[in-house]
Amino acid sequence: MKKLSFIVVGLFLVSCGGAEEDSKDNAENLNEQEVEVVANDSSSNEVLEEEQYIPENEDGNWQIDDYAEMFIGGEIAATAEESNMENAVGWFYQELDLAGGFASVTGAIEGWNEYVIWRMTDGDDLIGTMSVGCGPVCDYAFTFYKGKGKDASPIEMTEIMPMNEIEAHKKEMHEKVLNDDKYGGFDYPEDAQLYFRFPQKGTSMEVDLIVGADELQTTILELTWDKTKFSIKKKYTEIKVII
Repeated sequence: MKKLSFIVVGLFLVSCGGAEEDSKDNAENLNEQEVEVVANDSSSNEVLEEEQYIPENEDGNWQIDDYAEMFIGGEIAATAEESNMENAVGWFYQELDLAGGFASVTGAIEGWNEYVIWRMTDGDDLIGTMSVGCGPVCDYAFTFYKGKGKDASPIEMTEIMPMNEIEAHKKEMHEKVLNDDKYGGFDYPEDAQLYFRFPQKGTSMEVDLIVGADELQTTILELTWDKTKFSIKKKYTEIKVII
């Protein structure tokens, strides 16, 4: 906080009948009083933003490994043996397919991250990210980014895919699973997650439903990509168990 000092001058009334010299003397003997005023120090309220890690990219043509390192916030080793444990995570690639635009990354964590890239007609990239945290069961978080290089920013999933229709079919298939006697006995029957299976080849993407604590996973949708957005190509109405 900054302290600002002001001088407050005490004013004294001069009698109308007094002499001019008396007024002058009174003025010379004015009492000066220092008052501290506390003002808000804006600098103390500033939040320092963490510096963003930008991978070296000489030609400006970003590939999936560039995006993976930017989102991770540092370099990613080619293998577990080459990983650097100085960052307490030791990120390394489980799989890296530059031509296919796919990367799977893990380290000293209970889980992993996945990244995939689609090129768009407007010159931007669409980057899908999945973060998986496990212990004891897994939770899947998906975020999509649109842009070019370091300027890519998060977008709402409704901007690139028909989420209302996807959620409606998810609900329908969730109820079908719970009402099928073959799949009873879930520890957490109310839990239902969408799992977007990032393509390692091509641009189409399948969507799974995960019920309970990773107790059942079944494919419910296939999405196609037109370089602008995803559309539903096929809805699966039968339970196709993956796990």
